[in-house]
Amino acid sequence: MYAEQYFLALKKQSYGLINAQGQVIVEPKYDKVGFLKNGKIYGQKGLYQFIFNTKGKILDKEFKPKIIKNVFFGLIISLMIGLIVLVFKTK
Repeated sequence: MYAEQYFLALKKQSYGLINAQGQVIVEPKYDKVGFLKNGKIYGQKGLYQFIFNTKGKILDKEFKPKIIKNVFFGLIISLMIGLIVLVFKTK
C-alpha cells in the first residue's frame, strides 16, 4: 500500500481517506488519519485509536489514555510559563 494511492477526505473538521477512484476507504469522522509502517491505516477519534486494513475494515480499537496525559502536561507547562512571565513583569 502506498500513501500516494489515497487522498485525505475532510468533512466538518473530521478526516478520512478515499482512494484514487473516489471510493471512501475510511469515513471522514476521525480527528487524525495516517499510515503505519506495516501498510495499515490508523485513525484517532477522541481517546481511541483505530487500525484499518486497506479496505477500511477496523482491525483493532485501542483506548489511549496517554493522549490526555500529553494534553494535560502541555497545559501545565503553558500555565507555568505564563506564571513565570507574569512574575517577572510585576517586578
